[in-house]
Amino acid sequence: MRKYGFSKGSIKKASEEAINDWVETQANDMPKVHDPIALLDGMLKHLKGKMTSVELQHEARRLWTK
Repeated sequence: MRKYGFSKGSIKKASEEAINDWVETQANDMPKVHDPIALLDGMLKHLKGKMTSVELQHEARRLWTK
């Protein structure tokens, strides 16, 4: 409240700034991925033919969130 005051939208501005600051600090620690689709394809290669496409999508989402 000291920085943005008590006006309408001040909480939104403060939260956007906090999230942006956090993302910037986390982005420096994360490895760069140039082609995420190729990365997932390689991670799921051993499951082809063993799962349905929907099951593969769920597995890809689970792996991606790790």
